[in-house]
Amino acid sequence: MTIELITNKYWKAGHPKEIFSNLELDSLRRTECLCINCGRKNDAIPYSSCPVAKKIYDEICVPYDMAMAITKCGATDSEGNLLYKPLDKEYHVSKDTIKRIISESNIPNSAKKQ
Repeated sequence: MTIELITNKYWKAGHPKEIFSNLELDSLRRTECLCINCGRKNDAIPYSSCPVAKKIYDEICVPYDMAMAITKCGATDSEGNLLYKPLDKEYHVSKDTIKRIISESNIPNSAKKQ
Protein backbone atom coordinates (compact mmCIF):
# COMPACT_ATOMS: atom_id res chain seq x y z
CA MET A 1 0.00 0.00 0.00
CA THR A 2 1.38 3.39 -1.02
CA ILE A 3 0.10 6.13 1.25
CA GLU A 4 1.67 9.54 0.74
CA LEU A 5 1.14 13.09 1.86
CA ILE A 6 0.33 14.97 -1.36
CA THR A 7 -0.61 18.50 -2.39
CA ASN A 8 -4.36 19.01 -2.32
CA LYS A 9 -5.01 19.92 -5.96
CA TYR A 10 -8.52 21.10 -5.03
CA TRP A 11 -7.27 23.33 -2.21
CA LYS A 12 -9.37 26.29 -1.15
CA ALA A 13 -9.36 28.52 1.93
CA GLY A 14 -10.28 26.63 5.08
CA HIS A 15 -9.07 23.28 3.71
CA PRO A 16 -5.70 21.54 4.16
CA LYS A 17 -3.01 22.27 1.57
CA GLU A 18 -1.78 18.68 1.91
CA ILE A 19 -3.82 15.49 2.24
CA PHE A 20 -3.05 11.81 2.60
CA SER A 21 -3.69 9.62 -0.43
CA ASN A 22 -3.45 5.91 -1.15
CA LEU A 23 -1.99 6.28 -4.63
CA GLU A 24 -2.59 2.68 -5.68
CA LEU A 25 -6.26 2.70 -4.71
CA ASP A 26 -6.78 6.18 -6.13
CA SER A 27 -5.81 5.05 -9.62
CA LEU A 28 -8.01 1.95 -9.20
CA ARG A 29 -10.88 4.18 -8.04
CA ARG A 30 -10.79 6.11 -11.29
CA THR A 31 -11.26 2.97 -13.37
CA GLU A 32 -13.55 0.94 -11.09
CA CYS A 33 -15.81 3.33 -9.13
CA LEU A 34 -19.41 2.91 -10.25
CA CYS A 35 -20.18 6.64 -9.90
CA ILE A 36 -17.19 7.72 -11.98
CA ASN A 37 -18.01 5.11 -14.61
CA CYS A 38 -21.78 5.61 -14.74
CA GLY A 39 -23.46 6.49 -18.02
CA ARG A 40 -25.64 8.91 -16.04
CA LYS A 41 -22.68 11.05 -15.01
CA ASN A 42 -22.76 14.64 -16.21
CA ASP A 43 -19.23 16.04 -16.05
CA ALA A 44 -20.28 19.67 -16.57
CA ILE A 45 -21.87 19.67 -13.11
CA PRO A 46 -20.38 16.81 -11.05
CA TYR A 47 -22.91 14.05 -10.42
CA SER A 48 -25.95 16.25 -11.10
CA SER A 49 -27.77 13.46 -12.94
CA CYS A 50 -27.77 11.14 -9.90
CA PRO A 51 -29.14 12.52 -6.63
CA VAL A 52 -27.34 9.89 -4.52
CA ALA A 53 -23.92 10.48 -6.11
CA LYS A 54 -24.48 14.24 -5.90
CA LYS A 55 -25.25 13.97 -2.16
CA ILE A 56 -22.07 11.90 -1.53
CA TYR A 57 -20.01 14.32 -3.61
CA ASP A 58 -21.49 17.55 -2.18
CA GLU A 59 -21.80 16.48 1.48
CA ILE A 60 -18.74 14.27 1.98
CA CYS A 61 -16.17 14.49 -0.82
CA VAL A 62 -16.03 18.27 -1.28
CA PRO A 63 -16.27 19.48 2.35
CA TYR A 64 -13.82 16.90 3.69
CA ASP A 65 -11.42 16.62 0.72
CA MET A 66 -12.21 12.92 0.41
CA ALA A 67 -12.49 10.50 -2.49
CA MET A 68 -14.12 7.09 -2.37
CA ALA A 69 -14.90 4.24 -4.71
CA ILE A 70 -18.50 3.12 -4.87
CA THR A 71 -18.56 -0.63 -5.52
CA LYS A 72 -22.29 -1.29 -5.14
CA CYS A 73 -25.19 0.84 -6.34
CA GLY A 74 -28.76 0.20 -5.37
CA ALA A 75 -29.94 3.79 -5.86
CA THR A 76 -33.36 3.96 -7.47
CA ASP A 77 -35.59 6.64 -8.93
CA SER A 78 -39.11 7.39 -7.67
CA GLU A 79 -40.48 4.47 -9.71
CA GLY A 80 -37.99 1.95 -8.29
CA ASN A 81 -35.75 1.77 -11.38
CA LEU A 82 -32.03 1.39 -10.72
CA LEU A 83 -30.17 4.62 -11.47
CA TYR A 84 -26.83 3.07 -12.45
CA LYS A 85 -26.29 2.99 -16.21
CA PRO A 86 -23.33 0.78 -17.17
CA LEU A 87 -20.89 2.17 -19.70
CA ASP A 88 -19.78 0.00 -22.60
CA LYS A 89 -17.42 -2.17 -20.57
CA GLU A 90 -16.97 -5.88 -20.18
CA TYR A 91 -18.97 -7.26 -17.25
CA HIS A 92 -18.65 -10.72 -15.76
CA VAL A 93 -21.24 -12.87 -14.06
CA SER A 94 -19.89 -15.63 -11.83
CA LYS A 95 -20.85 -19.27 -12.36
CA ASP A 96 -22.38 -19.30 -8.86
CA THR A 97 -24.65 -16.38 -9.79
CA ILE A 98 -25.74 -18.15 -12.98
CA LYS A 99 -26.46 -21.38 -11.02
CA ARG A 100 -28.46 -19.42 -8.42
CA ILE A 101 -30.52 -17.65 -11.09
CA ILE A 102 -31.26 -20.95 -12.84
CA SER A 103 -32.15 -22.71 -9.59
CA GLU A 104 -34.53 -19.88 -8.60
CA SER A 105 -36.18 -19.76 -12.02
CA ASN A 106 -39.17 -21.70 -13.29
CA ILE A 107 -37.13 -23.45 -15.98
CA PRO A 108 -37.99 -27.17 -16.16
CA ASN A 109 -35.20 -29.49 -14.93
CA SER A 110 -34.78 -31.02 -18.39
CA ALA A 111 -33.93 -27.59 -19.85
CA LYS A 112 -31.53 -26.70 -17.02
CA LYS A 113 -29.14 -29.53 -17.93
CA GLN A 114 -28.66 -28.31 -21.51
